[in-house]
Amino acid sequence: MNNNSEKICFVLFGETGHGKSTLGNFLLGNNVFNVSADVKSETKVTFGRQGTGDSSDLFVIDTPGLQDRAYDSINSICKRA
Repeated sequence: MNNNSEKICFVLFGETGHGKSTLGNFLLGNNVFNVSADVKSETKVTFGRQGTGDSSDLFVIDTPGLQDRAYDSINSICKRA
């Protein structure tokens, strides 16, 4: 990627257990976000990662489920966007 390339940012929102972290891992081509088959939330805090290699133009932000108590942190991201 050269410095003139456009970067793409994905913010993953959704309910707990619907595959936000799995989608983030797929987009980045690497297992950077923790995933679980459990119905309880695996993602406790909002966390972002820059892609590498072919995905270096991507930045993916994984968020807790919308019904989780960490919802306030999601609102703060939206206000900054």
